Amino acid sequence: MKVPRHCVEFFKNKFETFPSFIGVDFDLDVISIDKITKKSKLIWLDKVISKDNNKENEKLIEYDSTGIMIYIKDSNCLTFLTTSEKIQNVELIISQLKRIKK
Repeated sequence: MKVPRHCVEFFKNKFETFPSFIGVDFDLDVISIDKITKKSKLIWLDKVISKDNNKENEKLIEYDSTGIMIYIKDSNCLTFLTTSEKIQNVELIISQLKRIKK
């Protein structure tokens, strides 16, 4: 998945390093994503408000202030941006997502 340049730049400025990218390649639902991001800080949002409902197309979330962000597109495609020191933490988060999904 392609992460927007401004999200990558934000990460680089905050953590003073280029991010490592880890994509999630299995189907997710909004409930699963909400469970792992409910305490996270919203950094950026691209949202469409229509007559019938609200749709969040894209958002960037700071999952961990020490080096993990999540880029979410269309509520089910996730890409983690992380420092190299936090890669194992991201792999654990993905394991949790797999358990929630079952």
